[in-house]
Amino acid sequence: MQPPLRILVALLLTVGTAGGSWWAGYRSAWFRYETLRIVGNAHLSEAAVRHLASLEVGAPLASLDLDQAAAHLAAHPWVADVSVRRVFPNTVQVQVREREVRAVLAAGGVWLVDRDGTVFHRAEAGQLDHPWITGLPDDLLKREPALAQRIVQDALGCLDAAERIANLSSDRIS
Repeated sequence: MQPPLRILVALLLTVGTAGGSWWAGYRSAWFRYETLRIVGNAHLSEAAVRHLASLEVGAPLASLDLDQAAAHLAAHPWVADVSVRRVFPNTVQVQVREREVRAVLAAGGVWLVDRDGTVFHRAEAGQLDHPWITGLPDDLLKREPALAQRIVQDALGCLDAAERIANLSSDRIS
């Protein structure tokens, strides 16, 4: 084969492969979003994940904005960490790491606190069986959030020390 003919054949093969890939990814029914798989959720319902992710069923899998879906999911108070990925041919997988309640804070309401000292959600009736942190002024969370978080972190440090040094479990501490 002559060099110009080889170049033409190579160019046609490249364009054909690229066009076929584009068609398969964006136009064909093969790679359309149909299934949502959620891993690691206990407090976050499937309906909440679907709503927050806001992914259009039937859209080409390659066209979905997974970064935006992850950002919306990360804004949920129970979500500590989230990743969203495509699983070909038609699935989106959401991997959630939810916050773990470590204590309850009584300050301007009753709040759940995670292991990092983040006050993240109003406590409900079934979520009160944790050590309680009290003594913060009711408006401190709004007025000085960084200071409030530091105080909560110090209180959690005391709780950790009591468990570690005195061998007390958190269900025996209030």
